[in-house]
Amino acid sequence: MVEIHPAAPDLVNPWRLGWEKRLHARYEAWGYGAGDIAEAVETSTVRWREAADSALFAIMANGCPVGFVAVEAAADEGFVHDIWIAATDREQGYGTAALKHAESWCADRGVKVVNAGVNGSDPAHLALFRDYSVQMQTMTKTIGACPAPTDGPLDRKPRADEFRVWLEREATDYGKSLEAEGLSPQEARDEGRLALDRELPKGMDTPGHSFHVIESAGEVIASIWIQLDRWAGRAFVFSVWVEETCRGHGYGHALMRVGEQVAARHGNHLLALNVFPANEEAVQLYATLDYRVEEQVRGKML
Repeated sequence: MVEIHPAAPDLVNPWRLGWEKRLHARYEAWGYGAGDIAEAVETSTVRWREAADSALFAIMANGCPVGFVAVEAAADEGFVHDIWIAATDREQGYGTAALKHAESWCADRGVKVVNAGVNGSDPAHLALFRDYSVQMQTMTKTIGACPAPTDGPLDRKPRADEFRVWLEREATDYGKSLEAEGLSPQEARDEGRLALDRELPKGMDTPGHSFHVIESAGEVIASIWIQLDRWAGRAFVFSVWVEETCRGHGYGHALMRVGEQVAARHGNHLLALNVFPANEEAVQLYATLDYRVEEQVRGKML
């Protein structure tokens, strides 16, 4: 018989230590440096611990604890932070029962959607959240030694006037994603520009950021924005853009090779990026370049 109820105080600390250990192992497997692992683990645990409405439940079978589920509710959204089942008690439906309990707890608080960060390299984790739709995923590639130079179109740093055009386009594109949150087009565009100003206080000369464009017949037709050493040894692709009329001709592939070369030259051994699964062309591009799914943000409407 399975019972799920609030975890007794004496169980909270053992669960927390185990959760931190599991998070540490996950980030280590993804190639994070020691300092970045500590920061990432702290960020995850602090969010749950300091949430206005969060709970830890013990999963009991025949009176004995077999696992835990930690969940948070904030306004219309819930977040499943951790579901853990003891190794000897897995494949008996306890994880599914725990997830259903978390959803019910969120629904009782008026939550409309439940999200979770899913380990893309863990088949069991993927299976547990199979009914959750993928909202965003992080893909990563180990780049090792600096790849051979790309044959093809010229890549170079953008000029000041080209950077201003790029900045306006990025602000507009980011603003469009904010309109879905209820902002007016102008408010969304302004917020998009402010976000870029915060990320790039010195514009193209902001330390740690690298910008490259590809031109054809004297016109910029593609660009990439990379942050070097976003984490120890890990660079991050913030933006990839190809002129719509030029897509399907290998420019995206060329841009990513440029990004890998730049990251490798600066001593980064991993290159990561976020991509919306609905952008099937981009997902396919990254897959063909050997980028692997690291983590997914999945969600389910209640």
